[in-house]
Amino acid sequence: VHSYFTLVERDLSSIHIIWLAFQIIFLTAAAISGFMSSLFLGFLNKVMDDNCILFSKVVFKTVFPETKEHVSMFLEIDKISSSWGKRKCDFIQYEPLVASIVACFFITLSIICGRGGAGSHTG
Repeated sequence: VHSYFTLVERDLSSIHIIWLAFQIIFLTAAAISGFMSSLFLGFLNKVMDDNCILFSKVVFKTVFPETKEHVSMFLEIDKISSSWGKRKCDFIQYEPLVASIVACFFITLSIICGRGGAGSHTG
């Protein structure tokens, strides 16, 4: 006694356009957030003078700028006294970028192959 299952492609009229739109919107949000986080991490890396903030111990110093109008206090990062992590920041910058490229690939697949398979059945 053998049993097997056959994967049958659904008819295009039975697939709701809302499902396809939801996939495209979700993948677009994933692509945009991946790109934006990669951009933010790149800017953060430049602000820290290409020092890796992963596994680092950041030391702050208090700065009192001399202005006659008001007295204020700022916290600056003491880049000399801080101990920086190993050079692993490239991964956290480029991983979201690769994820957004993969999301764009799946957006293209969702648009081209909305049914999930071949465009027509021959036979």
